Amino acid sequence: MLELGDHDLFTERDCISPQAPETGDVFDELHLAMKAAFAYQLSQGYIWRKGQSTPHPSGDGSTKKVIVRCNHYQKAKPKRKPGIDPSDQRRGKSIRTECFAHVNINYSRQAGVWKIGVTDWNHNHPPPIPEGGTARQRPTGEQVETIRKLATSTRQRFSRAQIAEALAVTGNGPELEPRQISALMTKHRREAQEQVLGMGGGFSAM
Repeated sequence: MLELGDHDLFTERDCISPQAPETGDVFDELHLAMKAAFAYQLSQGYIWRKGQSTPHPSGDGSTKKVIVRCNHYQKAKPKRKPGIDPSDQRRGKSIRTECFAHVNINYSRQAGVWKIGVTDWNHNHPPPIPEGGTARQRPTGEQVETIRKLATSTRQRFSRAQIAEALAVTGNGPELEPRQISALMTKHRREAQEQVLGMGGGFSAM
């Protein structure tokens, strides 16, 4: 399963036979325009994300244009340690292919709506989601907070299976994969440990 770039914009139920947004299509809100582009591309096996945004020249803090792109759009930047022979370097696993597929979404102040501008649906790579596959969704804020509390509990050390069961009981979000839960557990425990060490150690922190 693959992870969505902006899980809060749509669910897979929104992606039943979606139509490709066309230049000139109008939406009342920005997230609806983004949702239309994301849903159409998800139906084609591609995952998109929000790219650049351009502020309005008035300087009032509003947005003039937003570009949504394929999540492969950036250029891969390999990291190499100078002391290691090139033949021993690990092969990178970056998904970035400099894919240029994108959609411009422009705001019209006069009409108070968001309009689809330039559209480019051409990718330089095959769809990352196989036919019949699904995209992994990111955890919600409620799920992250639940994992944080249980992973850093001082009363009991909860296992991944126990935390997964707690998440299933609450039902506040998509079902998470075991590796997603493990990653969040490790992250929060590390942060808690660093906070304790920063306060002078366990006894001082207590």
